[in-house]
This record gives sequence, structure tokens and C-alpha cells, in this order.
Amino acid sequence: MAKKLTATDLNKLSKGINKTKTHPILDGQFEVVIDQHFKDSSINNIFTGLVEVIKGILPSELTELTFSRIAQHIGMTLMLREFTDLPIPNKNEFQTLIKVYENLLNTNIFVEVMNKLPEDQIRKVEKRFKEIESRFDKIVKESEKEDELDRKRNEIHPWIGLDANGDSE
Repeated sequence: MAKKLTATDLNKLSKGINKTKTHPILDGQFEVVIDQHFKDSSINNIFTGLVEVIKGILPSELTELTFSRIAQHIGMTLMLREFTDLPIPNKNEFQTLIKVYENLLNTNIFVEVMNKLPEDQIRKVEKRFKEIESRFDKIVKESEKEDELDRKRNEIHPWIGLDANGDSE
């Protein structure tokens, strides 16, 4: 008979998926720490970051971009941010992340580190990208609608003399 799962058991299981490995890069000049198991919560962070980046892109820029291009450049940069200790800023801003991507690519760090990521874990992320790609436009539109509703709520409340909680001012 199986035993009841305890908090201690759960913590032990979680520790088992937090393994990392340190790899030399640029002919041993630097080293990078890489996660050996890509947690689902971290994969979700990549997609949350992608949505934030998309929302921050100007409409004129967005017409020239496709999901594939954004996912390829920004998504892979966000993946390296989640699963390595490379100095990638936490800010999900398109131009900043493109600049980081270009710097990593131009210094050959991008290719070198990507080649050191566990292949089975990359396939796991790629599978999720494909699942989400078909729904991505819908996700972004829903997110934009929520932002628009929040903006309208903030415009309406002062007009009728109520704060955001509905109380008289």
C-alpha cells in the first residue's frame, strides 16, 4: 500500500529535479551553470515572458514579426535566462532581449550554450512551443482585452466619483 505524501516527501522530490551542471565556455574563459531538468513552472515563465514581450511591441513592429521569429529569438533567450546563469535581464522588453540575443549570438555564447543544454529537455520546451503556437494569437488578444478592461475601469471610476474599489472619493 502506498503511503501518504508529506511535505518532506514533496521537498525531497523537488530537490531531485533541481540538478545543475557547470560547463566551460569560450575555451574555458568562462563557465555557465545549466539546469539538467527543465521544470514545467520555468517553461511557463518563458511563455509568460513572451506574452509580456509581445504586448510591449509597437503595432508597427508587430506587423513585420511572426510568432516563429519572436519565439526563435526571444523565446530562446528567455529559455537561456530560465535554465542557465547567463546574465540575461529579468525585464521582458523586446529591444533589450533582442540586444542580449544578438550579443550572445555574436560572441558565439548562444550556440555554445545551446549545444550544452540537455536534448531531451529542449524537446520538452519545443513540444510546448508547438502546442502554444497555435493558440498564441488568442492568448495575446485575451491579454490585450484584459488590459483594455483595466484601462477602461480606471477611466470610468474617477468620472463617476468612485475609486477602483467602488467607494466614494
